[in-house]
Amino acid sequence: MIERKVSVNLTQSSSTALLTFAIQNQCPHCGGIMTPDVVYAKTLSNLPRGEYRVGIFLRCTNTDCLKYYTLEYNVNTAYQIITYDRLIKYTYQPPIIDEFPREVSEVSPTFKKVYDQALKAEQLGLDQISGIGFRKSVEFLIKDYLIKLKSEPEVDVKSEFLGKSINRIELTSLKDLTKAATWIGNDETHYVRVWKDKDITDMKAFIRAAVLYISAEYQAAAAHEMVKK
Repeated sequence: MIERKVSVNLTQSSSTALLTFAIQNQCPHCGGIMTPDVVYAKTLSNLPRGEYRVGIFLRCTNTDCLKYYTLEYNVNTAYQIITYDRLIKYTYQPPIIDEFPREVSEVSPTFKKVYDQALKAEQLGLDQISGIGFRKSVEFLIKDYLIKLKSEPEVDVKSEFLGKSINRIELTSLKDLTKAATWIGNDETHYVRVWKDKDITDMKAFIRAAVLYISAEYQAAAAHEMVKK
């Protein structure tokens, strides 16, 4: 960690203020230790009392890197030094928005949690592990479906292999979708692939279709209860 005096441009007054920041001296790109060049710093505030934000544009000085990066701090004019714990963390990961019906979270909240994490891994380019996550999500979806919607024995369903759970499904289309998704998921965990013409894209399509079947059954059960009353 190093302390740097930085001239911060004040947008509202077209002037500058000299502030001291504690800046990490490890490059977020190459990981090397260096003293970064401060290229530019700016705030939209005019140094009011209370909290405001300052963005700093920097460049790594390691000759094998020389990449730019940005830091943003929460600042208070009462501080003599803006400490590193005032840094606003950047992830550059846009939120993942799935289009699953809300019912799936009520049937299997763990399915959605695992599926979203697998989506995030895929988004980050972790293609060698995202398929494993999608495969795990199928297991939670099917077992929770059988327990909560089909009233299958919980102890048995939880302990048995997924293939046996899938064979409990009465609806042929849903059984085929989940079985196909599981087979592709199994390929993602094995050294040699069996289904060379299928990949994660097909797997996700099968999972999505299975979710729609389960959502429809969930809604049909709710409608049945309404009509019965």
